Amino acid sequence: MKPQPEDSRRFQSAIRRYGLLIKPVMARRFEQDTGHAFTDYPLLSVIAQGVRSPSDISKRIQVSNSRVSHLIERGLNQGLISRELDPNDSRRFLLSMTAEGETMLAHVSKALHELIEQTGLSQDELATATSVLEKLAATLTEEL
Repeated sequence: MKPQPEDSRRFQSAIRRYGLLIKPVMARRFEQDTGHAFTDYPLLSVIAQGVRSPSDISKRIQVSNSRVSHLIERGLNQGLISRELDPNDSRRFLLSMTAEGETMLAHVSKALHELIEQTGLSQDELATATSVLEKLAATLTEEL
């Protein structure tokens, strides 16, 4: 059976509510667990996914190059990331995560897992929710 307009409105409302709540909740947990600002998380997350150049990071997290430069300097100063010249292009540099940065990401993963456990979702329910969100993200990506 096809979703009805009311189903779509209810889903949209739930997504909006989730979007408004997840960031402050995760920010509080992140800052309590790590002592770092939650603004450090997106940079670390994309580096962990293998995105290593500043311009690619800017595109991935959808912020300006100057904002990424600020985040990089902050991460370098805090010892969360390291920087090295690109062996293929000495005009560029590549970023890597330090052990401290990896530890910080592990804290976030643990906090998110605990949050999901608090919902009482079963493994199947979580897999279904993940599948639905992946389908929606793929459709939205095609729109861009």
